[in-house]
Amino acid sequence: MTGASRVRPLTPADHDEVFAVLADDGGFSQRVEGHAATPEDTLGLLHPQEVHGRTTHPLGLFTGTSCVAVADVLVGWPEPGTADVGLLQVRAAETGRGHGRRLHEAVVDHARHAGCSTLRLTVVAPNLAHAQGFWASLGYRLTGEVRPWANAAGQQVDAHIMTRPLDPAG
Repeated sequence: MTGASRVRPLTPADHDEVFAVLADDGGFSQRVEGHAATPEDTLGLLHPQEVHGRTTHPLGLFTGTSCVAVADVLVGWPEPGTADVGLLQVRAAETGRGHGRRLHEAVVDHARHAGCSTLRLTVVAPNLAHAQGFWASLGYRLTGEVRPWANAAGQQVDAHIMTRPLDPAG
């Protein structure tokens, strides 16, 4: 996939493209949810959800007409001034090309524009070895906070919290 990339909000019309990202996940869904991605998994990304009294903001990174990465951000949770990155996923076939970093820049801009001073995310134990290096390279650090979490298959795992400060000036 070639061409300039652009980030935009995801809409229901993006269903097939978003599912293509979720399905080409390098084992992410299996590690995290205990099953392969399904078309139904796209619904939460395509329809902003009310979570903890806040609305999610789904974003997609497109090259040409193809979606190569997706993210979901919840501003103002778990506290005012914090934005929670619920998901940032790149098609496995497109990793290593800077798409994750480019989409993360859009997440940072979105959070900064919303007045946030901290980004937060959760990495579950089965995915920690795969994800921690990427997040650390973007300035995230483990907080030491670990919470229990149950995936869609009912497996109980530890969820590790990572945060990074946002410089208001950029």
